[in-house]
Amino acid sequence: MAINKIPRITMSFDTIDYEGSTEKAYKCILNKKVQWIPKSVSSPVQGFKNKLNIAPFLFQNLTGRVPQTLDTFEIEEVEDNRQYHTLEDYPLVNPYGVLLKPLQWERVQKIWRLNVFSINAEMRTGKTFMASVVINSRYHAGMINRLLVVAPLRVKNVWQSMFERLDLAECQFVPIEHFSNIHKRDNLELNIDEKTFVVIDESHTIKNKDSFRTQHFIKLCRKAKHKCTITGTPIGLHAGDLFFQFHFLDPFILGYESFDKMAQSHLLYGGNEGKKVIGYTNIETISQRISPYVLQLTRKELGEERPVTYSKIHYSLKNREAYNNLAAKYFAVIDTFSKFEIMRLNTRLQQSACGFILDDKEQVAGFEDNGRITKLQELIKRRKGIGVVYFKYTQEAEAIKKKLQCPVIWGANSQKEFERITKDFNEGKIPILLVQQRLSQGFSLRRADYIVYFSTIYDYIIRSQSMDRAKEGNAPLEIIDLIADGTIDERIQEVIDFKSDVFSAINKEVKLRQYVQ
Repeated sequence: MAINKIPRITMSFDTIDYEGSTEKAYKCILNKKVQWIPKSVSSPVQGFKNKLNIAPFLFQNLTGRVPQTLDTFEIEEVEDNRQYHTLEDYPLVNPYGVLLKPLQWERVQKIWRLNVFSINAEMRTGKTFMASVVINSRYHAGMINRLLVVAPLRVKNVWQSMFERLDLAECQFVPIEHFSNIHKRDNLELNIDEKTFVVIDESHTIKNKDSFRTQHFIKLCRKAKHKCTITGTPIGLHAGDLFFQFHFLDPFILGYESFDKMAQSHLLYGGNEGKKVIGYTNIETISQRISPYVLQLTRKELGEERPVTYSKIHYSLKNREAYNNLAAKYFAVIDTFSKFEIMRLNTRLQQSACGFILDDKEQVAGFEDNGRITKLQELIKRRKGIGVVYFKYTQEAEAIKKKLQCPVIWGANSQKEFERITKDFNEGKIPILLVQQRLSQGFSLRRADYIVYFSTIYDYIIRSQSMDRAKEGNAPLEIIDLIADGTIDERIQEVIDFKSDVFSAINKEVKLRQYVQ
C-alpha cells in the first residue's frame, strides 16, 4: 500500500495583531506555507476538542484528508499469517513443568514458525510460559543454542526460575538498566550470533527515540536471527511507541528506516509546542504490518479477569491558602513556560496537594498531614482485607510508614528484602503495603483486596502496570484514588481518564485557581 508522507506541522508561539487586538497565536508551517492561528481558535474537527490541538484543523484544511484520533488504533488479528513463516515445521517441546492451556497453545501456533515475534499479553496470562515453549522447542530442533534475556532487574527472578526449566545449557539475563549505565554499557559481553535467541521483556522500555539505551541495545542485537519482545502495554501514549519494539525485531516489518520516517507517514503533531502526537493518518497500515507477528491474549479470554470497581475519595485541604498562593504565582507566567518548566510546576502543585511544605523559593522544606493521611487512615479502617498504597514521593512514604507502621517497596530495598516483603504480603502476613508506583513491574500483589493511590503519576503504562500487580485471581478488587478537592489531583484524573493531556491539564489548573480566587 502506498503511503503519502505528511510533513510535520511546525508550531510556535508568538504575539500578533488579530482583528484589532494583540493576541497569542500559533505560527504554523506546512509545505513551507505559513499560517497564523489565534490561540483562542478551537479545532472544528470532530474528536479534537482541545484548543491547543489546532494541528488537525490545519491538516484537514491544507491536505483535504480527515485525521484520525488516537483511540482509533488497535492491533487487529489476521486469520492466516502463513505467508510470513520463515521456519520449517519443528515439534513443540514443553520445558519442564510448563503446561499451556488450550487457548495459550492456540495462540502459540501463530508465532512458532516466525523468526521474530511479539507477545502482547496482559499480566498473568502466561507470557513467559508461551515464550519458553517456543525457545525450548527451537533448541531441540537445533535452531538455537543460547538464550539472552534483557529485562528490568525486578523480573530477574522470574527468568532465573524459567532458566531452570529450559533444556538449554546457556542462558543469560542482562538488566536493561545496564544499557543506560555509562560504567556498564561499554563492557557488556553479549556474544550474540545467529543461534542466539534474544528476548526483551517489558519491551515498552525501548520506546524512546532519543534514548541512548534504545539505540545501543538494538545495535548490539543485530546479529540475532531469533528475537522476541514481551509486554503487556506495548503502547503508552501513541502508536509511535511501537516503532523501536518492531525495529528491534526486524526493520522490514514496519518498512521505515527511522522513527522520523514513520512519523512523517502516520503521526500528526500539535499541542503546546507542536511536539505532541495528537492524531494519526493512514494508521491502519501500521496495524496491518505488525499484526501477523503479534500474539495477543487477555485475562478475560482466559476466564481469569478479576472483577474491579473504581472509586474516588475526596477530602478538603488544610493548607488551601498555601496551595492557592502557589498556583497564583504561576498564573501570570505559565503561557511563557517551557515543557520542562511546566512539569516542574506540576510537581510543586502536586506536592503541595499531598502535604509538602514549600519555602519562598519553592523548595521542599518539610511535610505534614494536610488531611490526606487522615483520610487514608479512615478509608483503611472501613475496609476489610489486605491493601496496597501506591505513592510517588519518598517523603510522603516516610510519613505514611510512620503513621501506619507498614513495610515499603521502594528504591532503597535490596533484592533480598524486596523478595521477602512480596512473599510475606502474598502469604497474607502484611495487612498494608506501601509501594513506589514507578517500581510496579515484574512481581505480583495478588493478595490485595484493594489498591489506594495516595499520589499518582500521569504515565499510562506505569498506571496500568501498577493496577495489574493485583489483578490476578477471581476475588473482587477495589481501586481507589485520593483526591484533594480543587487541586491538581482533579486534573490528573482527567489525564488518566483520557479527557485531557498533561500540559493542558496543568494550564487549566493554574488558571482555574486564579478564577476561583
